[in-house]
Amino acid sequence: MATVKWASPAVAVALVALWIWSGTHQGMYVAPHSLVLGAGNGLVGGGILVDPIAQGYRFGWNSMTTDWQLDWWFILSIRPPNFELVVPIWSLLLIALAATSLAWYPTLRARRRVRQGQCRDCGYARACIASDVACSECGS
Repeated sequence: MATVKWASPAVAVALVALWIWSGTHQGMYVAPHSLVLGAGNGLVGGGILVDPIAQGYRFGWNSMTTDWQLDWWFILSIRPPNFELVVPIWSLLLIALAATSLAWYPTLRARRRVRQGQCRDCGYARACIASDVACSECGS
């Protein structure tokens, strides 16, 4: 859980940076086996392109700058033998922020309970109990 606490905020920051970059840039990596990964216009995606060279791409990194534009919706394109799935970056950011919230909630709840004079595990009021004595409710 400690890894999620710190990794998910880092992922969220990286996604915000990618979102800002993708507003004015488009980039796509074309692998030799027709696999394509890319980002642009606030979207990230991947897919399979049959014969990408014939479609005007070269193997490796393809990039270009564009005017500021962000798209907001999912795209699923299946035109055999090509396949493409594109996801808006905001949806990935939402998942990263939800993971961050869920990972930090128990720690923040325990800190709040201690600050309010309650047992950090069960929330029992410890107003008349010494701090070195175990909780009479849960034993912690």
